[in-house]
Amino acid sequence: MKFTTFTTTSLGLSMHVLNVPPDEFIRVSVDDLTTLTTTLFQRAGVPPGDADLITKLLIDTDLRGVLSHGTRTVN
Repeated sequence: MKFTTFTTTSLGLSMHVLNVPPDEFIRVSVDDLTTLTTTLFQRAGVPPGDADLITKLLIDTDLRGVLSHGTRTVN
């Protein structure tokens, strides 16, 4: 796991940032990722409304930069 360290000078604290994007990645449009993720959940038996909601929450998490808790968790 790669860590980036930064210091919050006002508090004098050193923290590790865990949600650092990988050096290499594939950019996927939100629309394409929404379609793929919703389809995967529905094919796994998740009702359409629930699949839509879960997909929205996961993609919103990705867009906020919390990569460890977004669509990366879909297996």
